[in-house]
Amino acid sequence: MNIKLNYSECMEFTDRKDSKHYYFIVRVDQLTTGLPLTINPRNPVTDKPLARKIRATLESGENNFLEKNLGITLIASGVNIVRNKKLAEINFGTIPENKNEKGKHPYGLANGGHTHRIIMESWENAHITLREQLQKQFISVRVIVNSKPTEAVALAGALNTSMDVDEESLANLAGNFDWIKEALGPKLEQRIIWHQGDGGNLGVPYLFNLLMCMHPGKFPVSHDPDDPDVDIAKHPNKVYSSKAAARKEYEAKPTSDRESLKRLVPLAKDVLELRDYIQIKAFDMVEPKYLKPNPPVVLFERAKPKLGKYFVSNEYYEKESEHILHRASLYPILASYRCLIRDGNKYSWKVQGGLAGAKDHFVDKLLGKQLKELIDLVSSNWRNASPTQWGKELYVWDRMYNIVSNFYDGQKF
Repeated sequence: MNIKLNYSECMEFTDRKDSKHYYFIVRVDQLTTGLPLTINPRNPVTDKPLARKIRATLESGENNFLEKNLGITLIASGVNIVRNKKLAEINFGTIPENKNEKGKHPYGLANGGHTHRIIMESWENAHITLREQLQKQFISVRVIVNSKPTEAVALAGALNTSMDVDEESLANLAGNFDWIKEALGPKLEQRIIWHQGDGGNLGVPYLFNLLMCMHPGKFPVSHDPDDPDVDIAKHPNKVYSSKAAARKEYEAKPTSDRESLKRLVPLAKDVLELRDYIQIKAFDMVEPKYLKPNPPVVLFERAKPKLGKYFVSNEYYEKESEHILHRASLYPILASYRCLIRDGNKYSWKVQGGLAGAKDHFVDKLLGKQLKELIDLVSSNWRNASPTQWGKELYVWDRMYNIVSNFYDGQKF
């Protein structure tokens, strides 16, 4: 893909053998067509306060956009300048057709995506008078020609400093979540907020926490050598301490340890469905007093649709609930059902019928008991306490786990 810019001023600078920089001053009407966003860690959203300020400056008619805007930065594979015509041709290479490959393409608009989107929208919607005003506005365009494509993601992240870029967006840009996307499939993939500014129902940190809750290889159960009847379970209670605990651990660990989580690939969809099934069923299994303001025990919270991690919905269910289980309740309950997963190179269900069997023979029979046990535990030990005080307590996680584990041990599947 190539674009051509008629510039007013141009400066060229080389800081090392493999990197060249070009700085252009152009009229904003030179940027009214699309630019590849394959390297940008954010999806531009133009209805936020900062974006509205950019638009107000652009359309003010005061001709000071150049002074008040930082401009845009492009990473390109090459630049050809025709100086006698004040024309620059910028080459971005061939943009992949497959959207999962686009994040690996190292060229495009690296910074200034909001500014560029606003320029396009303003130009498209402008009446004649406003277009005449826009033709008097200028903007700076920086182009980096980098012969090391592997540096592009880090470079794009470093350039995006006017608004914080979350770590998940940069990790997504580097392709770190491709394996989860493939496991979830196109429908569920669209419901995850992989990229800052994406629509979606579930954030990446929350998704990782759910997967970590169902990871028996990392959180197994062993027997006390002094008492074979006593199970000592390692629990993923750290996922409640920080919303990004599991995702950060995945990023920090050696490759071999990261690969262990990928054993959940065959069950990734099942984990999300089980989470939703628990959320939906729990609502009907407790007394109404636990759904009212200032309940004796805080098991639930109000659903917050704008924050996807609190939104009960996936391809299996289309149900929005006013109340959903608080993470302090959900995580230990969900994690208790990992005892139904068989460890191995690829995880599988131990129970006959897979997920359907887990729901019918276990969740339907045990969830009410788990909620009652949780109410009794919290009432006895953390009365009037906020969920943050008991959400990560190993004792809570252990009791939820034992209800499922003991029932499983008594069954023949």
